Amino acid sequence: MVNIQEYISSGIVESYVLGLASSEERVEFEQMCAQYPELVEARNNFELALERHARTSTARPSQDVKEKIWSAIQQTSPKTPKIVTMEPTTRRSSGLRWIAAASVILFLVAGYFAFRFYSQNAELKNSNKNLEAKVNSMDSVLGRVADEQKLMSDPNVTIVNMVGMQKGSPSSASVYWDSTSANV
Repeated sequence: MVNIQEYISSGIVESYVLGLASSEERVEFEQMCAQYPELVEARNNFELALERHARTSTARPSQDVKEKIWSAIQQTSPKTPKIVTMEPTTRRSSGLRWIAAASVILFLVAGYFAFRFYSQNAELKNSNKNLEAKVNSMDSVLGRVADEQKLMSDPNVTIVNMVGMQKGSPSSASVYWDSTSANV
């Protein structure tokens, strides 16, 4: 934190007003003036004191000197100042910058969504292959079950139940025998 009274008493106000401050000191002083109103007041007070001193201590020129200055001014021919016309500049480039920025943003968003959709598509393809393998497996199981069902429901097939021979053993077996082809 800057002690503003020490800063004012350092002589920076006088250096600034008299034009003796360096460019860095001038920039720093102007920034400090924006922050500290008492610094602005000190600058204004010094400027007023300088003007009062200039008014009270200056010698007034004699009438003869005034007439010489006035006649010298009258004798000089007034030069017509050169008038330079300024063309208003149009800022079309700022519109192009906005368009360029928007196109870059659009490109990045499109790239993001393309990558995201590509990743989702790869995941879906992998999931689809897994489901297809499961469906094929289920189809083969279902085909075998259908063949067995067809065999069991065939009127030419005879079911022979066989009971185990050992006592206390609850074993049994059923044999399906196709009497027309001798398939078991």
